Amino acid sequence: MTAPAPGDKAAKTRGELLMGPVFPMVVKFGVPTMVSMLTPAIYNLTGAYFVSTLGTTAVAALGIVFSLHMILAAVGIMTGQGCASQTSRLLGAGEYEAAGFIAGTGILLSVLGGVAIGVLGLLFDEPLLRVLGATPTIMPDAVRYAEVLLIGSPVVCASFTFNNLLRSEGLAVVGMRALLAGGILNLALTPAFILGLGFGIEGAAWAAVLSQAAGLLILVNHYRRKAGLLRIIPPTLERLRRLSPTILRNGMPSLLRNATEIYPLSLHDALPIWPRSSTSPQAASATRPWRR
Repeated sequence: MTAPAPGDKAAKTRGELLMGPVFPMVVKFGVPTMVSMLTPAIYNLTGAYFVSTLGTTAVAALGIVFSLHMILAAVGIMTGQGCASQTSRLLGAGEYEAAGFIAGTGILLSVLGGVAIGVLGLLFDEPLLRVLGATPTIMPDAVRYAEVLLIGSPVVCASFTFNNLLRSEGLAVVGMRALLAGGILNLALTPAFILGLGFGIEGAAWAAVLSQAAGLLILVNHYRRKAGLLRIIPPTLERLRRLSPTILRNGMPSLLRNATEIYPLSLHDALPIWPRSSTSPQAASATRPWRR
């Protein structure tokens, strides 16, 4: 396919990736990626700080639901990296249409995965949270936060997928800006919803979901403006059937790696349920600061 008409920045980025010296490129593209990976800490720290005004039970619930957020992130990263490993090669080879179909298929898989987790999670929220370590004392707050997060699960998954696609074409800085914008918005919305409007722990959840949705809109607008080399092309059912196995296979190592991080966190919360069930939530919340 003939190369799309990219902007000057996209064309310059492609030239740097193909011809530029390796070390400066690692620094240039690696730093935005590092900042992007650190930005979610803004969501967690902001939420923890203002949720702490609601009491220790709410803080403990936030720690429990953190594992659920990691599950959604793992699905988004799996499809994103499953796509990025192919789109980067295809863009370098000048096969822009093929790269676009891969990207479109990956985003669709990510959204469908988020919908599936959201529906199942809403149907079985208490059993799921119990597996993640919620005690009877913590459960009501954990359910209220988790239900909002599960409603926004497609947004969370898609955000991580889009960020991986941007990195595949050397535009990690765009993803960094979107994440920073969402983090700043979260910093404003969380106290407004909790302290100003009195939404309680649901306010923290809505602030996080809406902030991630705002960041996602920035990423979608980037592709809508065709500001880079990659074009998102919706797949047909035949292409979806044909391309999905490769994307999932390529992304599976990432999912397994993230699962090895999620499992110890959940196990840490779930194993001591029997002694913790008779104690105050202070003990539960005190074991989680390292997770944020």
